[in-house]
Amino acid sequence: MRKEFPIAVILVVAVWAISIPILRANFDGPKNVNEFGDMFGAVNALFSGVALAALITTLWLQHQESVKQAESQKGQAILLKETARIHALSALLASYTQRISLAQGTLSGQEFSRVDDICQELERHVAETL
Repeated sequence: MRKEFPIAVILVVAVWAISIPILRANFDGPKNVNEFGDMFGAVNALFSGVALAALITTLWLQHQESVKQAESQKGQAILLKETARIHALSALLASYTQRISLAQGTLSGQEFSRVDDICQELERHVAETL
């Protein structure tokens, strides 16, 4: 468990322990059975304080976890966008490659050389983008 919870428990126990001498100095001991039972109300308050500290710690940890999850989702969205961009560039390159292979039979040597240069330039651009 994280260090926040034990610190909160120690703080609750310390406040409870400090309250005992203050109560004894200001009030007399129990005079009947009912008053004796009421003395254990401090123990009840201790457990309520520990439960409250546990609740606050749990809420704090959940908040931290949700912040981490939001950051992770932002990173995943960026990666997804880049992946879509890469797929689009790959499809574009495949389309150009297919067009060139279909046109190879109809191009002269000089035109084919120019088309080959364009293909190499496209391949370089895609490689730099990746």
